[in-house]
Amino acid sequence: MKHNGNSHTILFITVVKSLKDIGYENYHKTTEYKETKKSMFGYFITNNQEFEALVKREKIKNLIDLGCGAGIILKAAQDNGIKVKGFELDPKLIFYAKKLGVPVKKKDILKITTKDLEGFDNIYFWEPLADYELAEKFVANLMKVSKGKTIYYKGYGGIKSAFEKRKHEVDMKTTGGFLKIRIKDAVTV
Repeated sequence: MKHNGNSHTILFITVVKSLKDIGYENYHKTTEYKETKKSMFGYFITNNQEFEALVKREKIKNLIDLGCGAGIILKAAQDNGIKVKGFELDPKLIFYAKKLGVPVKKKDILKITTKDLEGFDNIYFWEPLADYELAEKFVANLMKVSKGKTIYYKGYGGIKSAFEKRKHEVDMKTTGGFLKIRIKDAVTV
């Protein structure tokens, strides 16, 4: 990512300006925001520096975002030269992501395939599923399709728990507030 004395501020202003251009600046007033209790703005502001540091530290050149929402993380990464792709199920969020100019496909993240991940080495997601049963299914599928990829996860709930249950099948470590996960080669799921 581009770095200078004000890189965090510049990156944030770029994304917010783009969101205002598409009329998404009032997201915090929606029912969706009230239900999830986390706005994409709040998430982005809080984690922008961590995400930028992660990309720099890990030398990320490409990134798939599973459950990418309105594509804010993808937009920030794309604007800084990273090849990106996102998957999202909500048509409204896909509409906004496409307005930002990021490549997003409509797909249930529980049904991600090896083919969906082709050409990308890094998978990113931030707690796309709150339901523990769905998180288990998501992780079980991800274990099958993401061998050889690096997974960066930011969250606190079901997905973290599902990976922790499989700690003998994955290499996990924390890096700058993110869980970095790689599926071990000898795993048969």
